[in-house]
Amino acid sequence: MVNLGLSRVDDAVAAKHPGLREYAACQSSAFVKGIFTFVTGTGATFGLQMFLQRKFPYPFQWKVLVAVDSLLHSRCTIFFRTTGWAERYGS
Repeated sequence: MVNLGLSRVDDAVAAKHPGLREYAACQSSAFVKGIFTFVTGTGATFGLQMFLQRKFPYPFQWKVLVAVDSLLHSRCTIFFRTTGWAERYGS
């Protein structure tokens, strides 16, 4: 059995797929980058909107909606680009 993150993979499966460890590490990195982008970007967008709200007042619910929507898009873009890179080039 080969340990791969939190799961175990049979030796036969690991032997069939020699780049399995590198691929799993790259996928994990893509996931962490996406989550980090979402969390930090949402905070930054929220702060920018607090600044803009002084000039153009609008309800709080729209501020949250715009921040989360814009950051979900950027998080998915980063995640899918990194995932595609992992599939093409390995680690």
